[in-house]
Formats: sequence, structure tokens, C-alpha cells
Amino acid sequence: MASKEAFLKNIASHLGRERRSGVKPPTYISQPWDHFYKDMNRDELIEMFIANATKIGAKVIDAENEKDLNIILGPWISENDQVIIWNDERFEELKVYQALNQLKANWKKWQDGQENHLIFTEKSKVGIVFADFGVAETGSLALFHGKGKGRSVSLLPLISIGFVKKDTIVPRITQVLKAIHQQVPSGDLTSCFNFITGPSRSADIEMDLSIGVHGPGELVVLLI
Repeated sequence: MASKEAFLKNIASHLGRERRSGVKPPTYISQPWDHFYKDMNRDELIEMFIANATKIGAKVIDAENEKDLNIILGPWISENDQVIIWNDERFEELKVYQALNQLKANWKKWQDGQENHLIFTEKSKVGIVFADFGVAETGSLALFHGKGKGRSVSLLPLISIGFVKKDTIVPRITQVLKAIHQQVPSGDLTSCFNFITGPSRSADIEMDLSIGVHGPGELVVLLI
């Protein structure tokens, strides 16, 4: 907090005024975006998410009742394939690390600030992450980054595999932004958040749609 105050006071001094405080956000009379899809139940939101994610090129697999994750991951990960994965306790609970060992993959957990891990990630075939939310309206994965959860893991490998819990699928980006806003009072904010909507697409090269130019060319979503 001290560094934040010093930063803001420094800006204020360069603007030739005192540090301002007590600014209140506006109160809107109507917030229609909160009411979109309000009558949809959990199963309907999941169906919407699957439909929209599939439309934009993601492969969605229902793995909720699948105990042998090595069977689920097998089509994308073979023996000695290079795999980078978040260092996340949720993967411990699901025994994903164990599944990678069973597949005999050459894998590593992401470690912050390690140059050799960045090089390993750049050369990896697969990157595995755990989404904090799924957005039904767009079929997107919302990733909250922090310690052990590097951004490069979902960006640099050829294939991106994202786990998402069914009970974290929300109607719109609105609900994700609210969750982030609720982190503000405690100061326990995510260092960065990303919305991943399908595999990497680019159409700025002679108006030709290219897949996988600026990121993974394949996105696999595992619903649990």
C-alpha cells in the first residue's frame, strides 16, 4: 500500500496538485447487463458455453466423470512430448500431474522468474492451465494469473488445454469482472487476467484467416 500511495502522490505532484482521494464510482439507475440470461439454469449455461466454444474452433470434452485423465489427455500428449503446466493445487487434486507421468511426457510445472522454464515453454507442444471461469455467452476461458500461473503457458505452446469447472461457468464477462472487483478490498488481486476465446486467429495478413500464428493453433477445453 505504501508503494501505491507513493506512486499516486508522485503523479499528483507532477500534475501540480495534491493527491486526491474519496472518488466515488457512479451509481447507474439501470444495469441491464446484469439481467441477461438470468432465467437460464446451470445446465443451460453449460450447453451455451459448449455451443459457443465449439463454434469458434475449440474442442470441448466433458471429463467430469472420467477418472483416468491419461485417457482424456492421450490424443494430444504422447510419450516424450514436451508439456508445461501451471503449478496449481487444483491439478494436484485432480491427479493431472500423475496422468502426465503415466503418459511418460516430458513435463514441468511453471516456475516464476525461471528463464529456463520460459525457454522450455516456448518449445513445448502442450500448455495446460486451469480457468477460473467459463463465459457462456462467448465460449471463453477466463484465466487469473499469479504465482505459479504464468501467462506464457497458455500463449507459447502449439496446443492449449484448459480445465474449467462446470459450476464456474457464468453467463457473461460481467460476472467475471465483478469477481475481480471483489478482490480489491483485500488487495489480493490477480496479477493479470486473460480471456481466451478459441485458438489463435489472425486475419490481418492479406485478409486471409490464419490459425495459430500468434498463439496456440488448437484449444482443448475439459469440463469437470
